Amino acid sequence: MEPDDRDFLADLFRDDHPRDVVPGSGLTREDVLRMDAMTGRAVTATYPGQVLTDLDGVPIGVEPSRTEQITFGGVALTLRQLAELDLTPEDVPNVRILPDPK
Repeated sequence: MEPDDRDFLADLFRDDHPRDVVPGSGLTREDVLRMDAMTGRAVTATYPGQVLTDLDGVPIGVEPSRTEQITFGGVALTLRQLAELDLTPEDVPNVRILPDPK
């Protein structure tokens, strides 16, 4: 492996600098309706394995992923957030309603 390649890979997997992250648009109406329908249902969650590195920080492998069955506990929103999504508490009976901040 060339030294430039080693530096590139080490920098790529280093955790001490920020990544360029593009924020999403947040929850949509469809997201909230889907989460309301999923509340209390069993879902499959997969947790990716850790990247393994050598002493120089170069990736050499990945631990196995872990998959579990979990129960989706639901979501909590304020009345203001529901109104912004054009929803009412009656539209999403499984959503926990929190008081609006003052």
